[in-house]
Amino acid sequence: MGGTSTAVRPRVLAFAGRPGDNRGMAVPEASVAEARDALVERLFEAVLGMTDVYAVYMGDRLGLYEALAGKNELEGELAAATRP
Repeated sequence: MGGTSTAVRPRVLAFAGRPGDNRGMAVPEASVAEARDALVERLFEAVLGMTDVYAVYMGDRLGLYEALAGKNELEGELAAATRP
């Protein structure tokens, strides 16, 4: 029986393990792309989180939250109540 195999073998993009180590396990291209996308998303969310923390820090250092707690209603009053 000389039939052909219908099994699809994944294309190999990289090997798991240390760089230059070809003894590692083959990783399908889709897995590498999914891992890359997950890392990019995680880093992007971390940057957004750090931006939020920095904005709160700057608002505190400038006295924005104290001024807001003082019930200043106009932008000019709020600006005058905060530190330069």
